[in-house]
Amino acid sequence: MNSIFFINDFDYFYSHRFLLLKELNKCIKVGVACDASLASEDALKNCKRSNVQIIHVKNTAKDGLLGKLIQCKSQLDVVKKFNPKNVLFVTLESSVIGMFISLLERRTSFFFLITGFGPFFSKNEIKYAIFRWMTFLLIKISNSRSKYIVQNTDDNEFLKNKVKNIILISGNGICTETFRFKKRNTDLPSFLFLSRLVKSKGVDTFIEAAEKISKNNIKALFSLGGIYDPLNPESIEPSVLNKIKNHPNVNYLGAVERKNIVNALHSADIFILGSEREGMPQAILEAAATGMPIIASDVPGSRECIKDNGMLFKYGDVNSLIECIQMYINDTDKVELHGIKSRELIISNFEIKVITNKYLKILQNSQYLNKR
Repeated sequence: MNSIFFINDFDYFYSHRFLLLKELNKCIKVGVACDASLASEDALKNCKRSNVQIIHVKNTAKDGLLGKLIQCKSQLDVVKKFNPKNVLFVTLESSVIGMFISLLERRTSFFFLITGFGPFFSKNEIKYAIFRWMTFLLIKISNSRSKYIVQNTDDNEFLKNKVKNIILISGNGICTETFRFKKRNTDLPSFLFLSRLVKSKGVDTFIEAAEKISKNNIKALFSLGGIYDPLNPESIEPSVLNKIKNHPNVNYLGAVERKNIVNALHSADIFILGSEREGMPQAILEAAATGMPIIASDVPGSRECIKDNGMLFKYGDVNSLIECIQMYINDTDKVELHGIKSRELIISNFEIKVITNKYLKILQNSQYLNKR
């Protein structure tokens, strides 16, 4: 096998990287090691049809230090059993475990795909400070033997003085045939927020902006959807979720299934995401591919999705977001113009063939770091 991607959660793999692995598998043999215990039969069948091998590894990383050690041992066993040329650990948390493994297994090329730094590098709690210290220590130890893949220029700048081998690949690739272009109706602009319902995505900011605009009798439609995980400490409070469900000015879509994402995007005109920080936001790229103008917070990752196809607002600033919303309400011609620019941006920079070719280049040309 040429390459194995280590991704703890199957759903995250399937929503964000299945298409990439499917395309890579047309040229090189790749597989994914993840916890597939809760995977749907349809998803597993789709992987099998696409020759994407699923290697089940129970996700114990969330079970404290002991769980992380068990995860490290399980993943090391996979590397030894399949003997791949390359292994890629996806997300920062997964990469930290991968850095330990890279110290024990010296026959394989290691890639650490940093999908974003998120709360690990923006919060001052002790657990995050310890994680940062440990991460940089491992980076220093494994630096000369490993390659780091980042998804935006801000993260590239942040790491370039800390690691030697850094590669910038923007996102996972978007299938523009699946995410079809649709010309928007600009008679009554409708705004959509579609993301995981966690605090760092700016849910509160979106709701408050919708409230203020509606109270001023400005005509616009607002919809919100996304998965809510009550066990995730980063999720919005249950009281906020109840407020959304019963909100008179916001249409709550609930958890939108993957197969219904395109229909949800086609049902609205302008896409909004107010994240604290991103790697390369898949939600924005998918929305842009369908021809939606984008309103996004001016933060790493998100800002690289905005050229002349949308507007940026200050993270957490309700009034700044309202100004962007009102621009499209007052000038509806911009909706069509920016929508076309969104589609062009995706085709040029983020289309699946563009991203696949970048991965093929590094995976086919990687060298064994030590003789077998």
